[in-house]
Order: sequence, then structure tokens, then C-alpha cells
Amino acid sequence: MRGAILSICFTAAIAIHVDVDASGHASLLRSEKAQAKGFESLTTQYFIWDLAKIPSTCTYSFSNLGDLQPDECCTAGDGVTVDPILDMTLEGVPYNCYATPAGGGLYVRNFAKCIHGVPTMAEACTPPGLSIGSGYPMSKEKADTEYQNASDPSECGCGNGVFLGKGMPYTGSGCHAAIDPYKINQFSNKSTAGLKTVYFMKIGGTCADIPTVAEVKKGIEDFEKGVKQEVEDVHKHIDEGMADFKKGTQDWNMSPGAAGAGVGAAVGSVIGAGVGA
Repeated sequence: MRGAILSICFTAAIAIHVDVDASGHASLLRSEKAQAKGFESLTTQYFIWDLAKIPSTCTYSFSNLGDLQPDECCTAGDGVTVDPILDMTLEGVPYNCYATPAGGGLYVRNFAKCIHGVPTMAEACTPPGLSIGSGYPMSKEKADTEYQNASDPSECGCGNGVFLGKGMPYTGSGCHAAIDPYKINQFSNKSTAGLKTVYFMKIGGTCADIPTVAEVKKGIEDFEKGVKQEVEDVHKHIDEGMADFKKGTQDWNMSPGAAGAGVGAAVGSVIGAGVGA
């Protein structure tokens, strides 16, 4: 009888530990994966405006790079070419540092990711050894070798080594003034005559479901506290059950009925511990 009750106690304790660990570990894994990627909920899309028809509210000088623009600057209409939402995958695998067609069979590379819970996007992400006008934009063959998951725009090589901190990266969902030949020529003190279009980038999606590092850490702390409390509760119920068991065995010689009641209380206490978990 004693062996049977101890077996019930041990089984209940193990069941609680397994349930808590499995649940907590699964939650933690989901948080780590979301934090590591943190971009699959985002979308990026170009809107290319004819300068002769662009709304007066849309600003497009180099000094406006990255500025949040009115929604009409990223809305379909007369005078604007709307590109498809950019594909951030290669052979079905998502990347936050990704290549996209630039026309003429050439490709550029962009970056998009949730950083500290904020949608973050950057352009002109030149691979090592390349720069705008020197191997970049690049061929598809080269572009297909330059996908990666980067921690930030700098690791992705964004800004062509000069634009980061000068309006780039773009932060927050919405419409942003994007890099284009017009702005590059302004930055390089070259003429913009003959350039008839300017670019805007629409960042869609949200980072609301992507936990921050602080949230992941708090989740771990809460998980550890929960495990500790579960262990304490199990030990308490085991001790109570064993006390009732001992009382039942002591009363056995006096009254089988009393002993049975004590054993029943012990089993009930342990089962209650398992159900309560």
C-alpha cells in the first residue's frame, strides 16, 4: 500500500514538471524565433511618381530622405507607378536582407525588420566590394548569393556606406521618401535635369506581435517563478499526503476503518495536487 501511494506521489510530481516545462519551453521558443526573424509580418512597396504630377504635399529632396509622407504619396493614382509588394524570399525562404528587381535585369538589395518593436527599412544595401555605380545594381546571379538575415541595416551593408544616419533607415509604418537617382544626384552635387521621377517607400505591417528582448527576458523570469511555485505546491501536497498516510497506518492497529480513512485522505490530497496543476 505504501509503495502504491509513493508511486502516485511521484507520478503526480513528474506530470506537473513535464506540463510546466513543455508549456514554458514552447512559449520561449516561439518568442526566440519571433525575435530572431522579426520581419515576416512587414511589407515593402515602391510608389514612383512623375515629377510633373506629384502632389505638392509630397517632399522628395535629399534632405527629405526617410521623412514620413502623407498617405497620398503612397496611393495609386494618375502620375504614379505602383510596384508589386516586394518579395523578401529566395526559393521560399524569407530573408530580411533581400534583393529586388531594379529594372533592366539588374537587382538592388534592401533591408526590412522589426527592431525594438519598430518597423525598420533601409535601401542601397550594397554587398562587400560593391558600391552604387561600381557593380551595383547587380546581376541576378550575384543578387541570389547575397541574401541574408542581418541584425540591423549596417550588417546588411545599407546606405552604400554613406546614407545611414542621413535619413536612413526609415522607421515606422507608412509612406517614406525613398532613395532614388534624383536624391543621389543632389547628394553628389550633380544635376537633376532630365530626371523625371522620384521614389516613395510604403512600409506595411506591424511589429505588435514581435516581442522585444525585454519582453522575452520578463517571460523567462515569469516562467522560472511559475516553476518554483509549482514545485513548492507539489512538495506541500506530498508532505500533507504522507502525513495523512502515516496517521492512517498508525491507526490501522486500532481501527481498519480509521486507517482506510487516512489512506483515502492521502490519496485524495495527491490527486488533488495533480488536478490543481
